[in-house]
Amino acid sequence: MGKGGVQPQPDLKLLTRPGTKPKDRSRANRGRGSAQAVVPDTNPLGGAIPECPSDIKVGTEGRTYWRLYWKKAGSWLVEADIPVVTRLCRLHNVAAALMAGIESEALYRVSSDKEGARSTAHPMLRDYDMVAGRIERLEDRLGLNPVERSRIRIQVKEKESPLDRWAGSRSKAPAAQP
Repeated sequence: MGKGGVQPQPDLKLLTRPGTKPKDRSRANRGRGSAQAVVPDTNPLGGAIPECPSDIKVGTEGRTYWRLYWKKAGSWLVEADIPVVTRLCRLHNVAAALMAGIESEALYRVSSDKEGARSTAHPMLRDYDMVAGRIERLEDRLGLNPVERSRIRIQVKEKESPLDRWAGSRSKAPAAQP
């Protein structure tokens, strides 16, 4: 056709391999913005916190984090996440034990050799950093920090603060007087 005419669209079925569907290449289906956000409103486990494994003792960091994670993230964590949350809580116990060992001794050690005195970090600090990194990666995987929640499209409805209520009431226009 000429300049002002309608251009014919190619038949997408001819451009794809047999047995596959043509890809939707429209602008609305591109990039990250095309996925729907997940807005958790109910706890998939029925609102109950799963029973904590017996090896995570009462009064430990792991038990505290077990309750915290299921209380705060229970709206998107499911039964299949229990082993990951268990591993995460065990790591919190290991981190607490390492930190207690570090705090019971000096954080840095001074050693002397032929060249003079040198200050070195406590050897358990390296282990603590490794465990803290594992904790962070597991928390990321479960969406337990704001950045990862937004990346995996979990939107948490937060309670409105008194300041938000006050600001909302101030922004409303007063009713018109007759």
